[in-house]
Amino acid sequence: MIAGTASGVGKTSVAVGLMAALAKAKYKVGAAKVGPDYIDPGYHKMATGRASYNLDPFMTGRLGVAESFRRAATGTDICVVEGVMGLYDGTDRAGLDDFEINMDPSNPQELGGRYSSYEVATALGIGIVLVMDARSSSHSLAATAHGFTSLAHGSPILGVIVNRVRSDRHSSLVHDAMESLGIEILGTIADGVFPNFESRQLGLIPTDERLEEARIEIARLAELVNSAIDIESLVSKLRTVELAQAPLHDHSSESKISVAVARGPAFSFVYQENLDILQEMGAELHSFDPATDPMPEGAKALILGGGFPELYMDEINANMAQLESIATNHRLGMPIWAECGGLMLLSQTIDAKKGLGILEVNTKMGSRLNLGYQRAISQRPNLLVGAGTAIYGHEFHYSIPDNPGDLLRYTYSPKTLNGFGSEVLYASYLHLHLGQQPEMASRFLHRARNFNDGV
Repeated sequence: MIAGTASGVGKTSVAVGLMAALAKAKYKVGAAKVGPDYIDPGYHKMATGRASYNLDPFMTGRLGVAESFRRAATGTDICVVEGVMGLYDGTDRAGLDDFEINMDPSNPQELGGRYSSYEVATALGIGIVLVMDARSSSHSLAATAHGFTSLAHGSPILGVIVNRVRSDRHSSLVHDAMESLGIEILGTIADGVFPNFESRQLGLIPTDERLEEARIEIARLAELVNSAIDIESLVSKLRTVELAQAPLHDHSSESKISVAVARGPAFSFVYQENLDILQEMGAELHSFDPATDPMPEGAKALILGGGFPELYMDEINANMAQLESIATNHRLGMPIWAECGGLMLLSQTIDAKKGLGILEVNTKMGSRLNLGYQRAISQRPNLLVGAGTAIYGHEFHYSIPDNPGDLLRYTYSPKTLNGFGSEVLYASYLHLHLGQQPEMASRFLHRARNFNDGV
């Protein structure tokens, strides 16, 4: 695991650069990301040539994390996991496991917040490489590293990578201080040499929107990491871990069913594992870009994930004639699973520009970020779950609906009702992971098969 002492220390650059350097050295490299982030896995995929998986114990519990890691690591020589925030940082909200086991967030067994990178590394039994920012610090940096390593009882810190070193003398001071405390420096990176990934309000700009620039940046990261880190020495420190057994799902009797999945620059927020599970249950997935393509012919259900539709509404509106079948087929019973940006596309308008008009809601971009894990209870049966079912997901949006809907009640905020649903619809700002709730996929595909049968 590539973890950091805090956000912003360079762990994404180190992780992506290491993945690309290992791949260039002819290793088969798997990739994963702690937490619900969609954007970093896109950079992982470009660096490794393989899909990256989210390790999210809030949404999937520890069993789900083990399964996600199995998917990421199977068939590889090395799997690199990028952490989230600082190594020990998490949240006090209770997720899927905690509602079954321990609802008391004030009594942790050891330092390390719920769903932290440290908790994930410990659960999987993988070693940790700690990325540190050396600006304005030398001996104190070693003290910080000593504190982090002395608290890592469950999973060892193999060493540190020191970023933003200002000079040879600065490097020497940091090395001497670390050596005096028995902490190994695995590499040092000069201040300002990492390329600056372009960002906007939700973090890095997804690779789907800047393919060529991202390729150039990742190649540069691989060169920098390869020159700063002794790759083979690092590889020699890694652990071999036992992967979880693949779950036994026999869907051989199920008929294949065609499902359309919105992708492209406007809709890049889709968890790879969700797609895997749907395919394992019989879905034939057909990707299309709503800004340029028609709805795939013969598709019996539609997945509209999240992303940035507000940035591409001119293109989507220019393509609206090719999307008219979505509303027509939905009225006839075609299932639609829409999250965040997908909900926005189904609305009447997005920032006064015409949407598909399926939902009685208008959306606009606001200035306040709605961010965080949520546990929600479905208020009535819908496409994915029955009434009273608890689901675990993540919100990450600036857009504001004029009608929030009343499908879901958030348990962390009892007055919060939102979302839209019916037997053939789930539309909410809540992003969902199927890792430990695959019954949602079964229910979705059952409705798709009914539509296929003309029911």
